[in-house]
Amino acid sequence: GNVRGYAAVAPGVGWSAHVAELQLIVDPEQRRRGLGSQLVWKALELTGELDLKKLVVEVAAEQKGAVAMLARLGFYQEAVLPGHVRDRAGEEHDLLVLANTGVLAHALHGSAL
Repeated sequence: GNVRGYAAVAPGVGWSAHVAELQLIVDPEQRRRGLGSQLVWKALELTGELDLKKLVVEVAAEQKGAVAMLARLGFYQEAVLPGHVRDRAGEEHDLLVLANTGVLAHALHGSAL
């Protein structure tokens, strides 16, 4: 079958060993079906299992659906990097850094995703 989505939790090192970065990709044809939420859920579970205190993810500000989904799962805006990413046409866009420091998977257990 085809890969419909991908999530990775990359723990930091040294001074940032308590923080992990979430990398999340969902096939555009699979979006708005709950797959992204399921992948983030698993990432939050893994964050707790690894005893990490913070999970961060970078999202283009224009990705309103992704930002809303992450907010529902306990992420909040920690930083805005103006003009930090470029699209294929060369246009610059703001990048949001979202973080989750308190609502880990054990706190979400049993809630509807």
